Amino acid sequence: MRSPRKTQEALEKIKQNFYAKDPDKRHWGIRDMNKIISDSDFYKKKII
Repeated sequence: MRSPRKTQEALEKIKQNFYAKDPDKRHWGIRDMNKIISDSDFYKKKII
């Protein structure tokens, strides 16, 4: 389940340019999004 507090913190980090983004790219890449999602604690995966 999504943690609203963690998601909000990750969104604030995006606004503050906390995450590095390739200046030659206009859009966020897969690696960028994976970091943001992991920081937002959006997915909690159970390892079997």
